[in-house]
Amino acid sequence: TSERIPPGQVEVGLGIHGEPGAVTRDMARADALVDELITQVLNPGPGFRYLALAPGENVFLLVNNLGATTALELAVVARRAIIHLEGAHGVRVTHALAGSYMTSLDMAGVSISIMKLDEGLTRRVEA
Repeated sequence: TSERIPPGQVEVGLGIHGEPGAVTRDMARADALVDELITQVLNPGPGFRYLALAPGENVFLLVNNLGATTALELAVVARRAIIHLEGAHGVRVTHALAGSYMTSLDMAGVSISIMKLDEGLTRRVEA
């Protein structure tokens, strides 16, 4: 993957095994990249698969290390994701995990998953 991505660029929407991303863009601060990722996940526009969230809903946030991301970097991403979800979208992040759950050897980056929680899913998450 690193041979395909020019210096100073990042791929957004890439596959777990290094498949090409949806877009290659200039490197940006972590907060801006996290905001962009969440906006894409929640975008109801044409051509997007999105998660519809209403203000006040409870969500579970999973920040996944793709393989070579440090614990500090994961914490930065998780922090911003919570701030963005609660501030810009008005949802409550009641549960969050950040760690290595689905990885590829030495792949730098993260994935962000958001799950809407109801009572049944909350019980399962907490079990």
